[in-house]
Amino acid sequence: MRERLAALGRSHEGRLAIFVLGLAAGFAVVAPGFRSLGNLRDLLESHAVLAIMASGLLVVLIAGGIAIS
Repeated sequence: MRERLAALGRSHEGRLAIFVLGLAAGFAVVAPGFRSLGNLRDLLESHAVLAIMASGLLVVLIAGGIAIS
């Protein structure tokens, strides 16, 4: 378990995840309404279309339909 956490901390993705979680924790401390269920619902509603488009693009990229190089 410790080896996995250490490997996660060394990768770029792991550092980004730690940074995002730190930002969320900071916002939760500074703004009390940030951790509310209503805020989560608003975030999901406002970004739903973008998430659907990104999911579609991800499927195309994985299938090899588009090269980004």
